[in-house]
Amino acid sequence: MANENLAILFMFSVKRGTADDFIDAWNQGVGWLKNQSGWVGESLVRSHDDPNMFVSIQEWTDPDHFKNAASSSNFQDVMNNLPLKEDVTVASYSVVSKGSKRMAA
Repeated sequence: MANENLAILFMFSVKRGTADDFIDAWNQGVGWLKNQSGWVGESLVRSHDDPNMFVSIQEWTDPDHFKNAASSSNFQDVMNNLPLKEDVTVASYSVVSKGSKRMAA
């Protein structure tokens, strides 16, 4: 597991009518994250079943880089300014396969 990147999944439920505001605010935050050490990339996906549900999939080189970024005041400001309906669910995973390529163990 030592060579696996870290995947962080954020699951969001946004207030009705604020999806565009949420996307804009999230993209501003990702603009800041792109400059953080250990950042690999991110995708924001939206549910077809419920247009107020989003999942962000972030990839980091390791947990320490993510923890450093997430503990910064810039990150907290981004999270606090999102028009959320309820709390964010966050989960971490190891990237074990990417584009049908098995990652080094």
